[in-house]
Amino acid sequence: TKDFVNEQERLINIDLARLLNSEYIRIHPQEDICVIKLANHSNREIKYLPGVTRKYDKVIYNPFPIHEPGRISGKSDLFLGDDLITVGFPISLGLSSKPQFDYNRPLLKKCSVSSLSDVFPTLVMDCSAYGGNSGGAVFLERTDANKFSISLIGIVIERIPFINRTKDSGGSTNTFIDETSSYSVVVPIKYALDLISTF
Repeated sequence: TKDFVNEQERLINIDLARLLNSEYIRIHPQEDICVIKLANHSNREIKYLPGVTRKYDKVIYNPFPIHEPGRISGKSDLFLGDDLITVGFPISLGLSSKPQFDYNRPLLKKCSVSSLSDVFPTLVMDCSAYGGNSGGAVFLERTDANKFSISLIGIVIERIPFINRTKDSGGSTNTFIDETSSYSVVVPIKYALDLISTF
């Protein structure tokens, strides 16, 4: 969507227990990603599958047709330092006694590509991930010759923790995990598309 001014919730309830052993879930054998088929679409009508319900009779969808040119970018299309946008619902942030933002609306964050190592199929971005960011979309933002474009590149799967190792007076090593690392891991969208193609 261009903006988040539409106040109507677009809430879809998924009964995962009902869908788990069905043909409607595909889980990737190596990467931490899965896809769920929610509905069949024909003649502009959406028919939800068993185990999937929606909150309202009518839900307005903003389509993101992934098969149109320029809608998807692969890892090979990226450069170090490219601008990225993450979208998520980080419910683990903020003070529960004094909420600082609307938890029912997504938080966007701008960051950049930090690592494109050939050793790993994933990529790293300089953006913290918190509970509620995992599974969120990551978009590439580019402006070329005064033309703005945005394309889907992947999905956030985990943060990279900061590990602090110290030695006490007895020489024993103590390890502390600090959640303040500003890096997180993204699975390229190719893996989700490969799973979608199996339906």
